[in-house]
Amino acid sequence: MATYDNRGVQFRYPAEWELSEDEDDSGQTMVHVQSPATAYWSLTLTDGRQQAEPLFDAVADALGSEYGELDQHTPEITDPIAGHAAVARTFEFVVHELPVVAEARVVWIDEDNDAAAARTALVLWQYADAEAEEVETLLERMTASIQTQPLAA
Repeated sequence: MATYDNRGVQFRYPAEWELSEDEDDSGQTMVHVQSPATAYWSLTLTDGRQQAEPLFDAVADALGSEYGELDQHTPEITDPIAGHAAVARTFEFVVHELPVVAEARVVWIDEDNDAAAARTALVLWQYADAEAEEVETLLERMTASIQTQPLAA
């Protein structure tokens, strides 16, 4: 396993998967981890505490415009991610007659209850149903491995 460590966030991912990182002009950081097959995992960090619904709507719009009709539901999250509150959305759709699942989590990172230092993380992973046995647990473990620390002032 390899470790990503930047902007006060760490997570573990398979060393044979390809990691790319990009930061836009607003300071939003996007990290994408691609499997050798079709599965991927991504993390988008935004400064401030963002509302979950608009983020989930943006994911639904992007998936819908790319793949067409999709079903979505809200699974119950029983464990926080990196000790922070999180909410979830599951998207299901079909690509070339293959069922595909995308899982999204919005995590609010409020270190030391400091609103000025709050960040929002959108974690998204996607896999074809045919590869679920191989990657589903691995993608969930990547999410569970997220650790955070305050950003230096």
